[in-house]
Amino acid sequence: MQFLGINKNADYVPALKGCQANLYEDVELFIKDAIEKGFRNVTSDYYETIDGDHGRVEIRPYYTVSDIDQLAGKEHWKGINIIGMAESETHIGEKVIVDQRFYISSLGNDAKAFGVAVRHHQGIEKGAVIVISHSHI
Repeated sequence: MQFLGINKNADYVPALKGCQANLYEDVELFIKDAIEKGFRNVTSDYYETIDGDHGRVEIRPYYTVSDIDQLAGKEHWKGINIIGMAESETHIGEKVIVDQRFYISSLGNDAKAFGVAVRHHQGIEKGAVIVISHSHI
């Protein structure tokens, strides 16, 4: 994984990959469990966008959680504040495609800012750790 660095005016939002098996699995299980339990007793945020054109509708919910004290390996990520999930549910006619991606981030617990960061940087090379300036949010 390439790391682009942290400076005082930027945050990181790396997508977790299977090669980070333990961290990926911990974040996935924690967020899916929180969703299943309706985020009871968990400090979280939610944001959703809906876009559509050319017979296609895409629903993108974003979830963030800041209760990460028990997250194994978080000490390796300076400034980590949240874990998050970005989901993409694409409807094309009767076909539905769902994609889920999991993240760690130094952003605050603000699902809209998280969603903007994820969408803004989807064009970045796969495997890169994303660094965003606060001026973009």
